[in-house]
Amino acid sequence: MSNEIAILDFFNDETHFSAASNFELKPDMMALKAHVTSLNIRTAIITWLNPTDFEHWLNDATLLRVVLGKNSGRIPAYIIKNKYILVFMCVGAPNAAAVIEEIGWFGVKNFIAYGSAGCLDPEFDQNKILIPTKAIRDEGTSFHYLPPSLYVETDIDIVTAIEKVLTRNGIKNEKGITWTTDGIYRETAKRTAKRLSQGATAVEMECSAFAAAAISCGVKFGQFLFFSDGVTNDGWKWMSSSIERQQIKEKLFNVAIEIADEIQNKN
Repeated sequence: MSNEIAILDFFNDETHFSAASNFELKPDMMALKAHVTSLNIRTAIITWLNPTDFEHWLNDATLLRVVLGKNSGRIPAYIIKNKYILVFMCVGAPNAAAVIEEIGWFGVKNFIAYGSAGCLDPEFDQNKILIPTKAIRDEGTSFHYLPPSLYVETDIDIVTAIEKVLTRNGIKNEKGITWTTDGIYRETAKRTAKRLSQGATAVEMECSAFAAAAISCGVKFGQFLFFSDGVTNDGWKWMSSSIERQQIKEKLFNVAIEIADEIQNKN
């Protein structure tokens, strides 16, 4: 019986599939890329909001693409204000990497994501926003982009911009480590305790994949998280209702726009 573990295999010396190898064969995609380039769009905002609850922002928006295709991906990306790309994200690390690959192909260099997470540390002020400086890679996708390691770092320039804008708006924040996992129902007591010992404050399902794909593709990624629940030995303890979480996401969208402005003005 082989002792090899497939996820630890890393091949970075061969031709691989990419958005470019697919899109560059399609005239309509090339025309879309030329349009994005003409607008000098370099920044994307990623949110887990539902587009149907965000129609006032989409009145003058243009649908750019549905990541992974309309039938399977269901991740629409819009051009807003002729200035940014707004991505309505689905949960999961493979989706995160696909967003970096496909939206990055259009020439986008900066990615800002924001969403909710579970809090692991009972001593942490859960009213603060967490800005991950690195993520624990407890998912599979990132291992297809970078050699095996415990952590992957987010981009320091994006992190700095997030911290600056949150502080300027009087929003309490702290930099730290997040735990990215594929196993939403496997956040067990022993596993959680180990991730705490490795420095994690939060748990979510995309950050390490976003960060690894961004590094591999030569773009920048950063994220900020608010807490929707706490993870304890007894399971999840919800801190807010789904309506309250929706309201928080909508409020933070204006902050994300300001962060995008901060980044864009420096590039």
